[in-house]
Amino acid sequence: MQFKISRLFFIITIILFTIFIPTKLDKVEAVEKKFTVKIVENDKQVIEKLPYFHFKGTPGKSYKVEFTVKNITNEPLNLVVKIANGFSNPYANLNDTTDSETDLSKFLDENRKFSKYVKGDKNIILQKKEEKNVSFDISVPLEMTNGEMIGAFIFEENEKMDNSEGEIDEGQSGASLKSKINYVVSTLIEMPYKVEPIMEFGSVVFQAKYAYPRIEVEIKNKKPNFLKESTLDYKILNNKNELVFQGTKEILRFGPSTNIKVPINFEGKKISPEMYTIEMTFSSNNKEFETITNKKDFEVKEEQLKSYQALQGKETIIPSIDVFGWKTYVMFGLMALLFTSLGFFLPMILKKRKKKE
Repeated sequence: MQFKISRLFFIITIILFTIFIPTKLDKVEAVEKKFTVKIVENDKQVIEKLPYFHFKGTPGKSYKVEFTVKNITNEPLNLVVKIANGFSNPYANLNDTTDSETDLSKFLDENRKFSKYVKGDKNIILQKKEEKNVSFDISVPLEMTNGEMIGAFIFEENEKMDNSEGEIDEGQSGASLKSKINYVVSTLIEMPYKVEPIMEFGSVVFQAKYAYPRIEVEIKNKKPNFLKESTLDYKILNNKNELVFQGTKEILRFGPSTNIKVPINFEGKKISPEMYTIEMTFSSNNKEFETITNKKDFEVKEEQLKSYQALQGKETIIPSIDVFGWKTYVMFGLMALLFTSLGFFLPMILKKRKKKE
């Protein structure tokens, strides 16, 4: 008996080892670093030894920025450089992208787009182990005399890959490009004249098209100031002026002349189709701008909730949605009254019937 138990234990151990330890270790791959990017130091830097460019600009002048790019593999590399604009982002520092706008941010002043003023060869071919310097010219327009401008250089590897795993649409070639961002180098240019920041609240809307229903609070940075840490405090009130929930959102960076739509989830509270009020306070942690306050109404529509419920399913809704609002409580009250009445009168009715029989 002891031998059988020992053998059974050994078999179970072997099975568990086989399940949890992969037999083909060559499939476990780490992300390979193929090239490096460093900025070439220059006398324009506001602070020495920075890993990004930060200098004071003069309207009408052009500035050369230079990078040292090195291929650390034994194979040739084809790189591309994308010039990105700095959009505001409520989740991280800034959202550097070549898009004209993002879901949560856009430029209030199109002339502050960094990508408009950068020229240079954006394709880099490196032979094995090759190191070379690449440069770009940034032209500051004459009319740009105040505030800041911010953007980034994005270095990507471009590789041809076959399309054997998926269908090829008509009109497309049999190969596509696989891009992977490796290095993002920010650039901040300060103009000669300072400008006082002006912050302003914009629209407040309820959105039910995402995985979690949310309120989007728009904040506008009306002037070309690059702002650091700020805080949004808010309170959500229902149509009876009762507090539904409250909270705080930290915004780490705010891009010049951009807006930002700060998403606020309903935090597991029931959502009814009715009017809500949000009380907002937006302040700078570093006293860079004056605190602003506002109170705005927004509507949660029944069609939005029904559409969301149809997409997500009744059992997966977070937070739970009260589609009928106060009608639900009336309905449950009537049902409770009906069952109570039945429980009280039904025994009496049955007793009377028995007596007649």
